[in-house]
Amino acid sequence: MDIRKVITNLDDDEDVRGVYHQFPLVFFWQWLGGILVFLSPFFFLYLFIQWGTIGSALLLLLFFAGAFWIFRTWRKWYYGVIGLTNKRLIIIKQEGILDRMVSQVDLDKIYDVTYRHRGILQNIFKVGILYLTPGNFEKVELGQIYDPATIQKLILVTQQEFVARQTRENSGNDMTEVIREIRSMIGEDRWQKIQNGGDKEKQKLIDEISHKDREKALAMEQFFGEQEKPKNKY
Repeated sequence: MDIRKVITNLDDDEDVRGVYHQFPLVFFWQWLGGILVFLSPFFFLYLFIQWGTIGSALLLLLFFAGAFWIFRTWRKWYYGVIGLTNKRLIIIKQEGILDRMVSQVDLDKIYDVTYRHRGILQNIFKVGILYLTPGNFEKVELGQIYDPATIQKLILVTQQEFVARQTRENSGNDMTEVIREIRSMIGEDRWQKIQNGGDKEKQKLIDEISHKDREKALAMEQFFGEQEKPKNKY
């Protein structure tokens, strides 16, 4: 599946790392119901023919109802995906033929990714429920996915790469602007106290900023880290 056909606002330099559907058997009863309705006219073909026009109409009605049911189930499975890029996680939920909900979470706004195997069948088929905890700290269920451990690992690795890249981009002039803004926000007295204090005061400031702006918190963390590096002696 080409997720760019569904999500049209991806950046040109955005790399799609993976697209994951729910396990097909999650929709087992929907598949079965659609197939049974679709095939039912063939089992009762002789009876429908005896009913004349009404029978023919019922035959066509069941045939198209079954086809629609199968198509609707396929569409829910095919377009209900999790897409991972090098910048964000995209969650698409297809509830019906024309009912689609799309959510996007930047990788630096993801605080936790967990999964759970529940029951004998999920353990046999290596299927698990994948959970995501974004910035609002409300756990979101992403669906029953095949091999969730591998997907969890890929999300976390991609997130680490993204955060490292964002940290590098915050260097130089951007770093200076961030520090100047934070010094102005907290006041010079507190800034000097933090500078002369220990790691506890610095971490407290980083945590305080992180609730408002994750990128600025990363810049502060990098700034304090650079200060603690020993200077070369010549």
